[in-house]
Amino acid sequence: MAQRGVRVSAGVLKGRSIAVPRGVRPTESRVREALFDILGPALRGKSFLDLFAGSGAVGLEALSRGAGTVLQVDGDPRTVEHLSATYRQLALADIDSYRLDLPDQIARLAPRRFDWVFADPPYDFPHYAQLVRALPALLAPDGISVVEHESGLAPPDGSATFGLVKSRRYGGSVLSFYEASSSSSERLR
Repeated sequence: MAQRGVRVSAGVLKGRSIAVPRGVRPTESRVREALFDILGPALRGKSFLDLFAGSGAVGLEALSRGAGTVLQVDGDPRTVEHLSATYRQLALADIDSYRLDLPDQIARLAPRRFDWVFADPPYDFPHYAQLVRALPALLAPDGISVVEHESGLAPPDGSATFGLVKSRRYGGSVLSFYEASSSSSERLR
């Protein structure tokens, strides 16, 4: 099922190669590095949700860089099996995978709340707005969501209480950061 690999770029798993299942577009290494440079020490000990996990590279990078717990969610049962096999191969704890059709079944994650939510849907994903509207229900107080999308797509709108804080472009990819409007977080400013 795997065809190529990506490497974890920093932390306790630095240099470890992760197999990428066929048909999966992993987040590019420069985009992952930029994401975790932005998150920095604010990630340490926090909960991290990786939606549309695919290869698992983003969630594994989060764990490697000090996230307290990581949950990876994907809709493809073979991908979820692949993720579980990767955790066993690397002898990892504090990370788990779950199969859900996204964004339709995202509410099944409740009542869990996460400090960080990362979503990297396929670039032809037609439900970005629905996804962004569902994210606030998954966030802990002062939690932040990051949605990766192609640069040709305008960042999906949030709502009156949950909005876009900033977007950063990396080649053909964009990272759009969202948080509650009432949040006093200065982590992303």
